[in-house]
Amino acid sequence: MYLLKQCPKCSGDLATGDDQYGQYVSCMQCGFCRDVGVEAPQVKLEPVVLTRAAVLSKEGYRMTALHPKVESLPTPVAA
Repeated sequence: MYLLKQCPKCSGDLATGDDQYGQYVSCMQCGFCRDVGVEAPQVKLEPVVLTRAAVLSKEGYRMTALHPKVESLPTPVAA
């Protein structure tokens, strides 16, 4: 099937097709290509909270392993 003047990049003509990965549309003028059909699953990301103790510990702070002379981080100054 053809979608005339529907390309979002150049307003050219789109042609639909499918392959082993699913359905797609591609522009006959500029080559724009977009997968259609199944949407990617949404992944919910949760924030990671680090405490000062975790950062200063050998497990959480790699600087001590790389530089043995560094023993701790300076205390942050409140503004």
